[in-house]
Amino acid sequence: MTTISWLVQIYYNVIVAHTLLYLFASFNSRLPWSTCGNWWNDPITCLDQTSKILHQLKSGMSKKGQFLIQ
Repeated sequence: MTTISWLVQIYYNVIVAHTLLYLFASFNSRLPWSTCGNWWNDPITCLDQTSKILHQLKSGMSKKGQFLIQ
């Protein structure tokens, strides 16, 4: 019973640690997860903000226009 309690305590401490990590990281003016040049990003699927804007301009329709019902 003590072992299970210890494992559950570690599990919840990891969740709290990740929460605090993202909380304090969000106080920066440039968020670490807002760019594609990080070690955890996949270069194939990661699009930075400039690429997203260019993709929207090339497609000719904004997200608001895609959901317009006439």
